[in-house]
Amino acid sequence: MPHPEQAEQIRFIFDSVLRERNVSNVLSLVQAKGIGLPERKCKNGVVWPANPISRAHLYRIIRNPVYVGKVRYKNKLYPGEQEGIVSAEVFQEVQDLLDAKRIKRGYTRKLIDGLLRGLLYCKECGSKMVPTYGKKNGRKHFYYICHKCQREGYASCPTKTVRQAEFNEAVIRRLSERGLLNRAEFERLSIDKQTSALMETAEKITYAYQDEYIEVFLKNGVSFGFRAKVKPHIGGVPKRERQAYKNRQKLKADKATYYKALALQIREYMRVNNLSQKQCAQALGLSSARGSQILALI
Repeated sequence: MPHPEQAEQIRFIFDSVLRERNVSNVLSLVQAKGIGLPERKCKNGVVWPANPISRAHLYRIIRNPVYVGKVRYKNKLYPGEQEGIVSAEVFQEVQDLLDAKRIKRGYTRKLIDGLLRGLLYCKECGSKMVPTYGKKNGRKHFYYICHKCQREGYASCPTKTVRQAEFNEAVIRRLSERGLLNRAEFERLSIDKQTSALMETAEKITYAYQDEYIEVFLKNGVSFGFRAKVKPHIGGVPKRERQAYKNRQKLKADKATYYKALALQIREYMRVNNLSQKQCAQALGLSSARGSQILALI
């Protein structure tokens, strides 16, 4: 049976999941409350120091049936010797919530492309910076994020996210200017081969978030650095990009309106001249498939 204080912390975590319905928010609450993993001493004498709870460990807690007095063996649950510290109803509600999100997102996690995957490191904490993306208005925006931030929450490291496209461009341009990269040949390669080509030249790349300073360490022991504005835009997407997106959406809407009007005219032409859809398409110089696509809009 866990210590009463630890039992209260476990109940707080489960209640927070049901209240927030978002594991990232719960992780922030847990860290703000100072809940962490206690120091542990193994039988062989090794001492594991106290650590903050990571996202992965938080999932292990809220998925663990031991907190309702059960044990898992060969994917089946059996009554355990310990008493539960969370009610079966709360535990099941949390599992249903997690399962629903898992089904909605799909079971397969696709590896996110990132040109600098395996090369880029956070200067502040030494962790790798990994590719990620966010969605806004149906569009994907790609970034690199400090892996420690991703695992333990944004409060764990001052380095947050940086825009992937701008970061990649800054590095490629500097390598090209120094004669370390043939840009024309490089851009003809697939992203995997581009990453391999960079790894043949560079040992690692670090980024200091506060100073916006990128440093490239080459295989020959030489290093160089430069500043680049690669942080996410404050206040969201810049005005010029927002306007370009609105113009594209307006163009799509205008095209949709035009084709709907055209479909109505074709339908009326068929009625007046007593034509079949195929005959009408031939008269207008359209293929039968194209005629069907246009008429399907009404």
